[in-house]
Formats: sequence, C-alpha cells, structure tokens
Amino acid sequence: MAFSDVHSPLYTNEVLGLIEKHCAVSGPDIIVVAGDIVDRGKWQAASYLERINELCKPSYFIGVFGNDDFPEIREKIKELTPSVKWLDDENLGLTLKNLSFRIHGSTGILDEPTNWQSKNIPNIREIYQKRLDNLKSFCEQSEKDSINIVVMHYPPTYTTMLGEPSWAWKQMGSRRAEEILVSLCKHGYVFHGHAHNSKRLQHTIGDITFINVAYPARKDVFFTLIKPKVSLDKYLLRDK
Repeated sequence: MAFSDVHSPLYTNEVLGLIEKHCAVSGPDIIVVAGDIVDRGKWQAASYLERINELCKPSYFIGVFGNDDFPEIREKIKELTPSVKWLDDENLGLTLKNLSFRIHGSTGILDEPTNWQSKNIPNIREIYQKRLDNLKSFCEQSEKDSINIVVMHYPPTYTTMLGEPSWAWKQMGSRRAEEILVSLCKHGYVFHGHAHNSKRLQHTIGDITFINVAYPARKDVFFTLIKPKVSLDKYLLRDK
C-alpha cells in the first residue's frame, strides 16, 4: 500500500477512513508513505501513521519526507512514529515471502530549484546533484533477482505530472532522474507524490513503472500486488 500528501491534519480523517476499509479486507505486507506527512511543519499531526500501523499491521512501514516535512522537524516526526523506517537518501534491503527487495528513499530531486530554495538554501543545486548520484549508484547496483523500488516525494519523471502547469515541471520533478531510472534500473517501481493535480497517475517506460500516490490527485490510497511471474527476474504489477 502506498500513499502521500496527507498534509495532516488536512486529509487525515479521509485517509484513515480509506485505509481502515482496505486493511479490514486485506492488510498489506509493505506500506510506503511518500512524503508531505504533515502540513507546513505541523509535526504533532504525524501521529496518524502509528494508527495506520495498528490498523494494517504491515511487516514493513517505509517513509520518506516531503517539502512540507521541514528538515528541522524531521527528528520529531521520527520520535513520534517509531513504527516507520524513514529513508533520507538511504537504501534498504529486505526479504519478504522469499522475495528480495531493494529500496531507495529520498525527498527527491528538482531539475530547477524553486525561487524560495534558490534564495534560502545556498547549496541546493549541490544537494540535488548528490541525490542524483545516489540514485545512479542504487540503479547501477540493481539486480535482476531483486524487486527494485524507489520512493521519492518529488516526481522523478515528468510523465505523471500531466495536469500540472508544464512551465512548473522543472521545479516540481526531474527528467534527469527519469533518465537514470530508465537507463540503469532493472525492473523498478517508483512511488512518488507532490503532483496534486496530476491526471496521469501511472506510466511505464521500459522496465520502470512510475506511480503517483498523492492523495489529492488519487482521492484514495494505492494498493498493488507484486508477485513472481515465471521467474524472479519478471514481475507482475497489478492494481487491485
């Protein structure tokens, strides 16, 4: 199960209601939350993630931070949500039901910093370049016998931003990241948020499937089934 952009407390009740219904039928093995946990730094509102963990009882609960999860409040969110494994430009390897997963998590990359970022974060371009380098390293080490998953808040593609103003795409996501994923990652799935007005929620290029899980765009949480198909180097990704 994957979701993002709850901007708690804005959409907390709606998302919790949906998740309670879903998990009453079938609890997910892995939950992914792709950022904007809270609205504009309101870290106390992140406690709903623990309620989701109680409702669904996943084997793994993985999260990344969004732009509204300000850097200065992230440690407080971590303390409030001990059930979540937070990935901040980090990789995680895990085995579940005889399947090997490699997961890379990051707030993400913008091809062009926003005006605010340019004025207030002097080294922002270096930060984005380092994240690109980390993504490249992850993809270069991707394995055919593993399911490779990338979780980012900012879309590492323009394809799932259709519906957002095209002039803003460079300051919302990254085509450079898309090029790395498509050319270097093997059998990868990418979960992202941030694009609230997206009209194309999923798009596949080669072996990479990009999925926008932002609640404001989807009006639901995203469920998917990943299982072996013939052998471990081919996978079926299917919406329930």
